[in-house]
Amino acid sequence: MATINLGAIKFNWKGAYNNSTAYAVDDVVSSGGNSYVCIQASQGNAVGNATAYWNIMSAAGTNGSNGTDLSSTLSTRGDLVFKNASALARLAKGTAGQFLKQGANDPEWGDAGGGLVQTVTGYKTDTYSHSTQNQWVAITGVHISLTNVGATSHKAIGNFGFAWGTGTADTVNAFRIRKTIDGGSNWTILPNHVHGSSSGGAGNFRGQTVGLRAMLDNNGGNYTNLPFWDNAIGVAGTVKYQLETYRVQGGNFYLNRTQSDGTDYGRGSTNFWVMEVKV
Repeated sequence: MATINLGAIKFNWKGAYNNSTAYAVDDVVSSGGNSYVCIQASQGNAVGNATAYWNIMSAAGTNGSNGTDLSSTLSTRGDLVFKNASALARLAKGTAGQFLKQGANDPEWGDAGGGLVQTVTGYKTDTYSHSTQNQWVAITGVHISLTNVGATSHKAIGNFGFAWGTGTADTVNAFRIRKTIDGGSNWTILPNHVHGSSSGGAGNFRGQTVGLRAMLDNNGGNYTNLPFWDNAIGVAGTVKYQLETYRVQGGNFYLNRTQSDGTDYGRGSTNFWVMEVKV
């Protein structure tokens, strides 16, 4: 009666193929990422060229095209892999601030749409005054800067809100906003942002003035909001906006106080903000 070895009724894993090992039927080896089963006992018959002795059981895919090994497809930190019309493909990393979006068929990087880029705020609570007449004067401490502007075409929207008074009844004051993009060597006046009269006497309104017109004060307190916009910032760096005042007639100009410094209307404060916007 024949003797059956029950332990041999299975595949026998032998590890990596070795040319000096004698293999029996149903022995299984690995070579080159594939696995082979022995179909005829032998020794020294390599798996790759001896199909009379070996049958392939499983085969490794082509590296880089089926996910087995992507090292040849992905070359740079941040790369992504996706399936194109015929194979796996590399999507090179995008640039900072971009987002991943779906193209017509394949994914791609895109730039963010319009919206708020940054907001900067500031305030001044101490007082300020000047007596200069018939000349534009920058109000000390009432300025604001946008740094790290993303693009020259970005726009700015802002507001200067300030408490002020004068020392003489019927003093005519005008206000405007100027900007610089080179640290202060050159200034430009924002178009359509001259508020009030800058010549003549009380009530002598110039045609180009906008909004507030001439503002007359009888030693009392005023609070003015001066909104502004800049249709193209003009620099991918730092831009500074400054509030200026113009006195036509006598009497000091006061910021955050009146002539009496608190006895008439009390002290006020100045607040300002600006937003960088991408359209």
